[in-house]
Amino acid sequence: MTIKVGKDPQALAFTPNSKHLYVVNEASDTVTPISMRSFKASHAISVGSDPDAIVITANGKTALVANAGSASVTPIATGTDKAGKPIPVGTGPSAITISQATRRAYVVDSGSGGVTPISLSSHRPLTEIPTGSGADAITVLPGGRTGYVANFIADTVTPLDLAHDTAAAPIPVGSHPDAIVATPNGKKVYAANFDSGTVTPINTVTDKAGSPISVGKEPVQLAVTPNGKELLVANYQSNTVSIVSTASNRVRKTLKVGKEPMALAIERHHNLAIVAADGSETMTVIDMSKNRKKKTIKTGGGTDGIAFSPNASLNAGYLASIIPTPGLTTSTVIGTAAVRCAADASRATAGQGECLNQ
Repeated sequence: MTIKVGKDPQALAFTPNSKHLYVVNEASDTVTPISMRSFKASHAISVGSDPDAIVITANGKTALVANAGSASVTPIATGTDKAGKPIPVGTGPSAITISQATRRAYVVDSGSGGVTPISLSSHRPLTEIPTGSGADAITVLPGGRTGYVANFIADTVTPLDLAHDTAAAPIPVGSHPDAIVATPNGKKVYAANFDSGTVTPINTVTDKAGSPISVGKEPVQLAVTPNGKELLVANYQSNTVSIVSTASNRVRKTLKVGKEPMALAIERHHNLAIVAADGSETMTVIDMSKNRKKKTIKTGGGTDGIAFSPNASLNAGYLASIIPTPGLTTSTVIGTAAVRCAADASRATAGQGECLNQ
């Protein structure tokens, strides 16, 4: 199943109640809302230039869209799907997250090399926190008071005190860290070093980096299993996924997947990992209980993002995909990933997609 959205969809996010999916269309400068009841797209919402990231507040009332081209964040009221006044930030926002503890959003800016906090109540930007050149990705520890930013050009990770909007001394890691993730217990953070072919573990108590873990070539995405025991690393040039033990910080297993894996996510309800590959236009399903490949699904386009519904009964997964056609690029959301699976997860509702755990 495909749902037509805008050009070059880059990111997507569910509302907490799983009733709507919002898709960011970079080349169209829009966001497309999709009803998860009817699987139909509503009218596109105009935002800033080159939008490339989205996050939705815990109460589901507001979506915040980072616009790299216009150095702004656009708030969208999900009740009306109306865009509010753009919030100015940095020079090239590339990622955004939220801390419920501080009631703020945090916008990572690769252009200015910092993070701009935004008040969720007033939508007012606060003073930017310098982190390092090429700030590229952020993770927030459980509790919401500490964050870590991967600085792609500076080859560092910067710890943030989100309660006071301050930064600690940067931690040297490998070459060009471009992804970062925390374990569920908040004791470790892992940074993927794109040029080094390594992942650097960081102890969040001491803020000291451990020995780099050799994985595949050009690691681009990270995900940690819900029990925190394993880290998954998508290696773009090696066409593999490395499964790392977080206890030993050693690679436990390496699995071949599609060509140029770009997106990676964990489907929590059935202990599955989903790896979408740009070059082969495929999605590989990994059974994490056995650390083995379960199936491969053809997506029909280059994939930039995966989102899973928070609602276990809906259990819907979507891929934001770019599908080239002669003379132009059309864009769709591919709904082949566990769309409206039956309660026993043995089949999919007719015409709506394919269950991953068959």
